[in-house]
Amino acid sequence: MANHGVKLDNLKRVLSHPQTLAQCENTLAGLGLVREAVDDTTGTAKHVALHELQDAGAVASSAAAEIYGLNVLARDIQDDNDNVTRFLVLAREPILPGTDKPFKIFGESKPFEDEEMMNVRQRCANLILELIENV
Repeated sequence: MANHGVKLDNLKRVLSHPQTLAQCENTLAGLGLVREAVDDTTGTAKHVALHELQDAGAVASSAAAEIYGLNVLARDIQDDNDNVTRFLVLAREPILPGTDKPFKIFGESKPFEDEEMMNVRQRCANLILELIENV
């Protein structure tokens, strides 16, 4: 994504989180773009928009493009079409998203009950138990 009027051919560099850049490595390398790693994908969209960059784009969600008024120049640029990013939130007390919370969840939240996710849960549970035992 980039500012209005910026075309893919105008880009010299792209900013995003290191994991995101790694997941799009082949595509970005094929475009000849310099990859710059930063801490936050949505923050890169904000940075590109606020600084009105003409030579840089961001790899972030389409929601970030909408929020910051950027044009999506390419979609589905991940190297692996089956790529999925999952997040694990740990808290002492349950955290349930709602309108009274200072954040918004984009996309759908759905449980993963496949074997792979069950293995991830088990590994996380084992790690948590190990951390608790060592405190």
